[in-house]
Amino acid sequence: MAELLVGGPLCAHSVKGSAWMFAPVDFDMPDHALPAQTGSFVSDVILPFGEQAMTPEHKFPYVPASKPRSAEVILYLDLDGVVHHEKVLWHPGKGIYMSPYEAAGHTLFEWLPILEQALEPFPALALVLSSTWCIRPGYSATLKRFPITLRSRFIGGTYHRRVHGVDPWNQAMFRETPRGVQIQQDAQRRRPRHWIALDDDLEDWPAAYRHHLIACDGTRGLSDPDVQRELKEQLQRCHTTSSSPE
Repeated sequence: MAELLVGGPLCAHSVKGSAWMFAPVDFDMPDHALPAQTGSFVSDVILPFGEQAMTPEHKFPYVPASKPRSAEVILYLDLDGVVHHEKVLWHPGKGIYMSPYEAAGHTLFEWLPILEQALEPFPALALVLSSTWCIRPGYSATLKRFPITLRSRFIGGTYHRRVHGVDPWNQAMFRETPRGVQIQQDAQRRRPRHWIALDDDLEDWPAAYRHHLIACDGTRGLSDPDVQRELKEQLQRCHTTSSSPE
């Protein structure tokens, strides 16, 4: 997980496990519409992209507002550390960008062609976005960065404002939930016959669902031949089982 870095609309403590924030916000809103910060803080400080903090006392039930779309086989796709290097930053003026120091020479979405090629033999496979990009810059804005061949596969995100509503406490609860649990809960709602997940966030994955995870090294992501090999094997296994008679 990344450490506290540079400029933006929120302030949070940088120590993992003790993070907090002054005010919940809807991160799909334009920056000029963000509510004013409250409390005493150092101006213009932000966590690296995807590392927003939350107040531990606001732990409300996380209930989606409507039934999500589904498919027989779903791939849950993380972005940072999977389709590009993990060192991604956000700035209110520059938006999302690669760290020029920790990810020099890398570009956003640089490994998407690898994913595109891997999925080509499986046209019925659906994608679900399982990333902090669901919140910032938002699901729809994120999909615009994908080629149409991949964009057309998406059926939703693990967090989507149209599904979960806009209650900021729902968002805080979602952020507090480990990635593996987010995906597990989404899979339980969508009920695909098979699902797998590409992710570099391995913390607190439910043991019973660990076999669904294709673990990525955040600095190599899909460029790692071992990840490519495991993805191919998992995809073939899912589709072979799906095509078999009951």
